Amino acid sequence: MTTKELKKEKKRKEELTKIIKIEIERYVIWTGHTKAELATKLGMSQASLYNKVKNVDNFTYKDIRRLCNVLKLNDETKLALIA
Repeated sequence: MTTKELKKEKKRKEELTKIIKIEIERYVIWTGHTKAELATKLGMSQASLYNKVKNVDNFTYKDIRRLCNVLKLNDETKLALIA
């Protein structure tokens, strides 16, 4: 991979991380649930959720699907997460 491609990939990962963090915070605020409760709904531990948010490559497609369903994300945000 070229330096330019590496920078582009790094930026993409940073954007995905930002989107996921914002949507999780929105969920916590709107529902009153904790991040631990969210993790349970996603079928993972709070530590797993934290680690996956820090490194978005660790999210599986199944994780992303669950995240989209639980957080009730709009189509535009869903597309950003999987594209």
